[in-house]
Amino acid sequence: MLNFLHNSSNQMQINLIQGSILLFLVVVLYLQAYRYFKSDKISRSLALIVMTGLILRIFCALDPIPHPWDERYHALVASNMIAHPLKPTLLKEDIIEYDYTSWANNHIWLHKQPFPLWTMALSMYIFDKGTFSMRLPSVALSTIAIFLTYLIGAFLFNKRIGLFAAFFCSINGLIIEISAGRVATDHIDLFFLFFIQLAIVFIVLHQKKEKSYLIFLAGFSIGIAILCKWLPALIVIPIFWILNYDRYGIIGLLKKTTVLFLTACLVALPWQIFAAIEYPREYWYEYQYNIAHLLQPLGGQGHPWWFHIDKARIVWNEMIYVAFGWLIWHFFRDKYSKNSFALIFWIVIPYLFFSIATTKMQGYLLFTGPAMFIVLSLFVQEIYNKANLNRGFIKICLLTIGTSIFLLSFRYGMERVKPFTQDLSGFEIRNEIKSLNIPTDAILFNCPCPIEIMFFKNCLAYSRNTTLDEYSMLTKQGYQVYIVEINGKVVSDSLPFSVNRLFVTEDLFNRK
Repeated sequence: MLNFLHNSSNQMQINLIQGSILLFLVVVLYLQAYRYFKSDKISRSLALIVMTGLILRIFCALDPIPHPWDERYHALVASNMIAHPLKPTLLKEDIIEYDYTSWANNHIWLHKQPFPLWTMALSMYIFDKGTFSMRLPSVALSTIAIFLTYLIGAFLFNKRIGLFAAFFCSINGLIIEISAGRVATDHIDLFFLFFIQLAIVFIVLHQKKEKSYLIFLAGFSIGIAILCKWLPALIVIPIFWILNYDRYGIIGLLKKTTVLFLTACLVALPWQIFAAIEYPREYWYEYQYNIAHLLQPLGGQGHPWWFHIDKARIVWNEMIYVAFGWLIWHFFRDKYSKNSFALIFWIVIPYLFFSIATTKMQGYLLFTGPAMFIVLSLFVQEIYNKANLNRGFIKICLLTIGTSIFLLSFRYGMERVKPFTQDLSGFEIRNEIKSLNIPTDAILFNCPCPIEIMFFKNCLAYSRNTTLDEYSMLTKQGYQVYIVEINGKVVSDSLPFSVNRLFVTEDLFNRK
């Protein structure tokens, strides 16, 4: 008991020190960015905002073990893809019968599109097979996304809007958490956000420069987005129409849309064809499973239609309802500004679609983030402009509202970063797993954390126990079978006394 209290006290001290350092650094950098902004040094301000966002993302990405949902499965599949990138597997071998309809226990793993997993595998191949290198691509893309948000806001409106939006992106708690794999849908939705955003950057640039290669780059980005999370990536095409309907005419738009669509197909279709031919059973099951999200509450994620609308106050900002309502009014007042309409479409269509779908998770609408940040920025600019035209109490009220929008975003960001409540037991769990003395051709049964053990030790592990017949079959094939026993508790008396037994003194890494 005293040892536990001592460890808890040490953890609290470490959390207090590192949390204080992080919070101090973040506040100082943001305040300096504000000073540069006031001096009209936009580039320097943007650089500090991007740097601060990177620091927050790295801090969270240093968590030592894969997180339970869904990151540990993505991490294991990506690590297996290092050896065979065109054969995504969860259980690296199929020597024991498995249920191919169970995405958490099967062999061929097509539950998600492959591009994020390929990138994570490449990162682990270049650096090392660890949690930070696995998260590094998401950290990098999430940081670049701050700059891309600035570009979209600056090109569609002005640099001040772009800078405000970059701040909201840099501090957004859900994006930071998802970049670090802390919450469900993790790296998949982060990649999806990035490549949709990148496609829109190319479209906005094309609106300014009218270079044909930008259409191909936008189509390429849409194709990669499809390889991250399927067909909602096509929302970029109507946004292209909205931004260009008054420039090319119907025939011109159809030609450019055809280029966009065909380029995306050339990027995304080869994998679909390959997977459908090579792994038809798994591919078509997952295809039907994806459609089932629309009609069934899968994975216990059935929520009422207003779920995403309610979550918006926490995911984006409590003032997002007011800001979006103001944008709608502003849109009709200014006689249908196409830039405002593009933002409205970017937000409304996904919210309608995913509100109708029965299965709902907060990460599904992450790709609307840049539009949300720009909406907040437009509203803040409007408030500050009104404040400059007023005096006294009204001016104080307007400035308070504008400042509160930034503070609310900062608050929700830091609540998700959790600088003072890091769970340091993850380091003990990782060390416990790495210290297990087992060969790579071992098969573990009765394992309390099979996914994590397979990730760190590159063996096979199952949460269930084995049978005598199964044990005999595996040993005859040359496999070394281990039974995990916790606190000396004998799991099964039916197995031979000679079976390898892996003793764990504490159920330290029993993760649900």
